[in-house]
Amino acid sequence: MKRILFAAALLAGGAALAFSPELRNEDSKSYEYELECGGSTTHSSIGSNTTTSLGLSSVGCKLKVKGAGSAKLAEDMKCRIKDSMLECD
Repeated sequence: MKRILFAAALLAGGAALAFSPELRNEDSKSYEYELECGGSTTHSSIGSNTTTSLGLSSVGCKLKVKGAGSAKLAEDMKCRIKDSMLECD
C-alpha cells in the first residue's frame, strides 16, 4: 500500500514540475511575436540575445515570430531564434 501511495505522489508531483515554454533570441536584432490562444492574440517583442519565459498559460497556443516562423507550444518547450529562423523542441 505504501508503494502505491508513493507512486501516486510521484505522478502528482511530476505534473507540478511542468515548466513554461521559453523563447531565446540568439540573433543581434529584435523580433516581434504573437501568441494566438483560442480567440485571443497577445503581441510582444524579444530583444537581441535575450531569453523570455512565455508562461504556462501559453501551452497549446501558437507562437508566431515575425520573419522567423511559427510553432505550437507545449510544456517545457524551448524555442530558439537563430539566423532569422524559429526552431522549437
